[in-house]
Amino acid sequence: MITVTRNDVKRKARVSGTAYDSEIDALIDETVPVIEYAIDPVVLNDSTPGLVATLDLAALEIVSGEFLASLLYEEGAIVPFQLGWLRTQPLGGRDLNFNDPFGLKSQGWRRLRPYLRAAQKLTARSNERVFVLEDDQS
Repeated sequence: MITVTRNDVKRKARVSGTAYDSEIDALIDETVPVIEYAIDPVVLNDSTPGLVATLDLAALEIVSGEFLASLLYEEGAIVPFQLGWLRTQPLGGRDLNFNDPFGLKSQGWRRLRPYLRAAQKLTARSNERVFVLEDDQS
């Protein structure tokens, strides 16, 4: 069983206060079951401390990345402005990936990759070498 707490997400996203608590709780409730379903059941039921910590960290990264991406859609979050010599612009400018602005989601999924159901089935099919093509957006 994967554990992701509101306080962990707030720490990872560097958010304080209670303004986003219900949004974070809803996101945890929506996302963690999907992550658990994607993981091979044998791996998910393994209680090895290092493995449990790895799965929890990966899930935390995915949930935190999802939360941080949702913050970009708040009014004024990515609006550039200039006042005299002071100029602001969105983090990353034009190259900003709105689905994963800080890369946390893709980092979490990369961490989980060896433990996913699809990866287990793929390697179990044959003894042939399996080449996984890396993409920039997981």
